[in-house]
Amino acid sequence: MLHRIRGRAAAPTPSAPLRATPTTEPSYTAQVLLVAARVLDMDPATELYPVTLTYAMDTAADSVLRTLPTPVANATRAAVREVLPEARPAETRGEYALRLRQIARHA
Repeated sequence: MLHRIRGRAAAPTPSAPLRATPTTEPSYTAQVLLVAARVLDMDPATELYPVTLTYAMDTAADSVLRTLPTPVANATRAAVREVLPEARPAETRGEYALRLRQIARHA
């Protein structure tokens, strides 16, 4: 950008590169959902039980959120609970993992 008065380039503001760089990393909510989907995909043909889903979600939340500040981790857990779909009768772990990945794309 040229300085209009002096005709030389103006120094860029420090936040200019940050605004110009798009975010390619998924949100924390999406990361938790994706890790949970990976955990469920370890045995995709098995029926999904509540205890299995709880284990997958706890494992995912622990691996993604353990280094974050408590308020951020709590807000992410709340966001995950809001978007988490209810399991369907006789749904397999693999089928539920597919739904988690689909939700993670928009989270």
